[in-house]
Amino acid sequence: MVSKYDLASYIIQKLNGEITPLKLQKLLYYVYAWSLVANHKLSDCTFYAWKLGPVEQDIYHKYKEYKQSTIPVCSEKKSLNELDKQLIDFITDSYKPYSAFDLSTTTHTEKPWKKTTKDLVITDELMVAFYKNEPFAKNFPLGINKTYIAPNTNSTKSFSFDMNEVYVPEFNSIDDYLAFIETHSSSILMNEFIENLNS
Repeated sequence: MVSKYDLASYIIQKLNGEITPLKLQKLLYYVYAWSLVANHKLSDCTFYAWKLGPVEQDIYHKYKEYKQSTIPVCSEKKSLNELDKQLIDFITDSYKPYSAFDLSTTTHTEKPWKKTTKDLVITDELMVAFYKNEPFAKNFPLGINKTYIAPNTNSTKSFSFDMNEVYVPEFNSIDDYLAFIETHSSSILMNEFIENLNS
């Protein structure tokens, strides 16, 4: 199991210092939650239902001095085993294109944060019960699905507002997903994707 501090440090290194404390909290949360769904609990994190979404308090206190600024990369590289690294990279890569604000507002629409009393612990059981039924869960265990199903973020939820079912885009691979996002702004992501599908 990876310590929460090593996991946070690895995510900071992975984003090459282009990450604020708020975004770190949200990426850490999603890495932890999806590792539970993948039946590969990665870390000893404990998340609380704070105003801006789930927060790992120890990590919050370690990096709070940076406020809205980016966290500098520590020179000491964290050594993780390949299975842990693959899972962390997959989840982090899936969510890193979205802003801290998008990720925070997404957690506000999800049951684990909504159903937990303010400032209390969001339980592992609550996370698994919710996330195992989300489309992104079909990606686990890694390699089981021949396609890549994008995470259901605030962007996809806003697109799905008038639909009976939540629409989550599916790609040939995570690389196709990342390439698509890189060439499109997140504000028009869903509309452009649908136009491309219909053309």
